[in-house]
Amino acid sequence: LEDYLDRARIPRLRLEDQEADDVLASAATRAATENYEVLVVSSDKDLMQIVDERVALVAPSKAQEKVDAPSVFGKTGVWPAQIVDWLALIGDSADNIAGVPGVGAKTAAKWLAQWDSLANIWQHLEELQPAKLQQMLSAHQELVQRNVQLVRLRRDIACWSSFAELCRQPPDEQSLRALFEELEFHSLARQLSTPTLF
Repeated sequence: LEDYLDRARIPRLRLEDQEADDVLASAATRAATENYEVLVVSSDKDLMQIVDERVALVAPSKAQEKVDAPSVFGKTGVWPAQIVDWLALIGDSADNIAGVPGVGAKTAAKWLAQWDSLANIWQHLEELQPAKLQQMLSAHQELVQRNVQLVRLRRDIACWSSFAELCRQPPDEQSLRALFEELEFHSLARQLSTPTLF
């Protein structure tokens, strides 16, 4: 893969002792603050928290579907700024994070629509309905607080000294063609001159 990326001249970031999602979130946030439009190719739900007016997601399997803030709301019932609290309540099976038993996506979205944040939900805990879920949430406060820490992505990792380091250059087509032929990816070798989304 790294050989391919080098020949395609696709820059990559690899930072020791850092989670890939944190590096992605930090890079996207920094690029957005430098007025770049950012597309993050991922289907991870936790990355929805970084979506804003300059950052959108594109799922690898749905390259034509851009996930912006209204799309996040349409898919989840919460806005990007509420994704951390929403996932802390319901969990994230992709990252092996257990949610509060009995609290599903719709219930968590309803609570966040009513009270906006986990901090406000804790203040109104006795008003939550149904009572069974109120008790369940009360019994799992530590789990939810731990989940917040697990789900919240870092956005402050220094990823590069100059954004120019991450700008994609035209691929070395001759070198790529040789790699594809060596790997017997003949159809990819023929497609090299075909423009793509990226």
